[in-house]
Amino acid sequence: MAGPGNKNRGRGKNSRGRVIYLDYASTTPVDADFISLQAKLTKEYWGNPSSAHRIGQRAKKLLDEAREISAKALGARFDEIIFTSSATESNNLALKGAVNYAVRNIERFRNRIVKPKLIVSCVEHSALLKPAECLRDDGLVDLVVLPVDSSGRVDPKTVHNSLDENTILVSIIWANNEIGVVEPIEEIGKVIAEFGKNKISKPRTPNPIPYPLFHTDAVQAFQYVPVDVRGDGVDMLTLGAHKLYAPRGTGILYVRSGAPVIGNLDGGGQEYGFRSSTECVVGAYCMAKALERAVLNRKKEAKRISALGIKLMKGIGKIEGVRHVGDPSPAGRAPHIYPFLFKGVSAEELLYLLDEYGIAASAGSACTTGKLEASHVLKAIQISAEEARNVIRLSLGKYTTREEIDYTVSALVKIIKRIRG
Repeated sequence: MAGPGNKNRGRGKNSRGRVIYLDYASTTPVDADFISLQAKLTKEYWGNPSSAHRIGQRAKKLLDEAREISAKALGARFDEIIFTSSATESNNLALKGAVNYAVRNIERFRNRIVKPKLIVSCVEHSALLKPAECLRDDGLVDLVVLPVDSSGRVDPKTVHNSLDENTILVSIIWANNEIGVVEPIEEIGKVIAEFGKNKISKPRTPNPIPYPLFHTDAVQAFQYVPVDVRGDGVDMLTLGAHKLYAPRGTGILYVRSGAPVIGNLDGGGQEYGFRSSTECVVGAYCMAKALERAVLNRKKEAKRISALGIKLMKGIGKIEGVRHVGDPSPAGRAPHIYPFLFKGVSAEELLYLLDEYGIAASAGSACTTGKLEASHVLKAIQISAEEARNVIRLSLGKYTTREEIDYTVSALVKIIKRIRG
């Protein structure tokens, strides 16, 4: 299958007439077979799955199949898969759904004797950190933002020390979108579960509901890290289709059966009441098949991408005044995300010149591109505002080749020499 950008035309084009795409952490190109599948299914399964007639029931059957495939990919139950419009929506639903349940149903929260506590890390994606801050600013929660070490990792002991009887939810990103660090999710899950068991076992417990809940944003992790929601101890998990080579516009929130969470969209009660809206059946099915494919190829692809990443790091590491940002060890990070700090070189200028060579990259997180200040993730690992302006992110994917890595390293050597004179 042809890689992304092979037929692109424009300023950013190398001597072979193609764009080398190294921004997979921002979004992935839609696989050609998904483009064909989407077009085919849109013609055949356009009915409303809530309708009783055969056209609607035909669509419902496809939606059910998508839910079954997704559940299998996550190690979940059929009714624990909630389809949304994006990972951002899934993150918002996880946080607000848990908080809204608590303030409506738990007496001490409903009567405002105390506020529910929400715990997140300081390196969360903005799609989670922003809604958490909004809940705090609206006076609905006490928000605790956990620090990280110099590589961006959360210490499970820090999580444990922050838990108390008012903690309803802990949310820790699985693999960071800017620096690639992989958090110790299973270990954190055990800490949270043990705290919850001890709390419930105490006499006169003020809250028999199994708090705290544990949520993780696994958007960047799923392709490369084994995910089993039962074994990993998570109550909610977020995924997005467009990081899996599937069409944009679909996300998933896994919600453990019985978890104290309620929906945010009122209406027809679709998606088990968590998300009222006519379902995007075709989007759900394409995402389900993308999950299935990711699981099938995960081990082999993670090994291939990791080897390419090591090659990239060795090549760029030979350039004077360049260092990798975050955890450099393969075991400590997602294999596809590589941030580099180029001392004295503006990321903006570097990206422009890379584009002249036909290489597409980004500065930190694409979600914060265009802002002059350092991203909150880089600040969290003690990168100064001045240094942050010199950081670019190269992220690899299924179409990345060894030849592209060689070309990119060669281009960077020429560009840095040109900038520094």
